[in-house]
Amino acid sequence: MPSSATTRDKALAEARAMFARGERVEMGALADRLGVNRVTLFRWVGNREALLAELLWERLERGLRRADERARRSGKQGTERLAAVLLDVFAAAGTGSVERDFAERESALAMRVMTSGPVHERLIDWFAAAIDEEVAAGRLAPIHPTRQVADIVIKSGEAVFWFGMASGRGVDRENVEVILSALCPPTGR
Repeated sequence: MPSSATTRDKALAEARAMFARGERVEMGALADRLGVNRVTLFRWVGNREALLAELLWERLERGLRRADERARRSGKQGTERLAAVLLDVFAAAGTGSVERDFAERESALAMRVMTSGPVHERLIDWFAAAIDEEVAAGRLAPIHPTRQVADIVIKSGEAVFWFGMASGRGVDRENVEVILSALCPPTGR
């Protein structure tokens, strides 16, 4: 009998491939492809919402790392770095992306998965750590607790993303930068 880690990995790999191809990730179809029943699949990956959250987080985490590397290579620090990362990640989830296709195809589910639960919490954790890093380097002086600032920044970024998607106007870069500057002013300000 295969180990549960191996089978979970196979389930995630197949779901990842389905999602990347723009297919609707359905638990029944995924179970069929893996040759297992839905109960077994549920034990491996949880329900559909939990699976989609995991798939979205994997993509977001890679995007955050790439965006942060680009921001650092270009010499951005403080709020400029944080805004660049946030805007880069939301821009990557724009028109033609797998994330955007998912959001357009299943908007209520996508909004719930992206703005609550593990995806939202992990985004807050990532940005709180990035803010703490900038504070430790002496570049920022947040006016509220770091996690609270990260939560506001992520909620604001999500609002900008969803409004941009609904309105067709895209992401408002200036508003994101204003929010970050207001909450995380540079030191000595």
